[in-house]
Amino acid sequence: MDGDKGTIKVWDREDEEQELLINADVKFESGLTDAGKMTITGGTVFNGEVPEEGIVVEPGDSTVSSLDHMIEIYGIFVRDEESGFEYYFFLRPWGMEWEDVKDAESEDFPYADMMPVSYDDWYLPEIQ
Repeated sequence: MDGDKGTIKVWDREDEEQELLINADVKFESGLTDAGKMTITGGTVFNGEVPEEGIVVEPGDSTVSSLDHMIEIYGIFVRDEESGFEYYFFLRPWGMEWEDVKDAESEDFPYADMMPVSYDDWYLPEIQ
């Protein structure tokens, strides 16, 4: 971050860090809550260009707004006229435990099991 602008880089744990799923510029501005909102303004998502209107990340209007310090990045990626997919990224600050997610009961969540893959085997030992 630098003021109200920044960069977001997201990669899958099975890929190399340089094989980014998201490599994009962002801007921060007022939103529905004190957390504000982030808009992905340019760069690439799944090796495709960010849509002209950007991708808005609004914590006050997400399926995980009941959880502290969690953001949801949602979008639809269209590769061509015949293929594409919906995607969700759920992010928290590094080192934060996710035990509240295990205990949370929300029918608004897009998945029944919202825990990160390898949370107990990889993440917890890494943060300790």
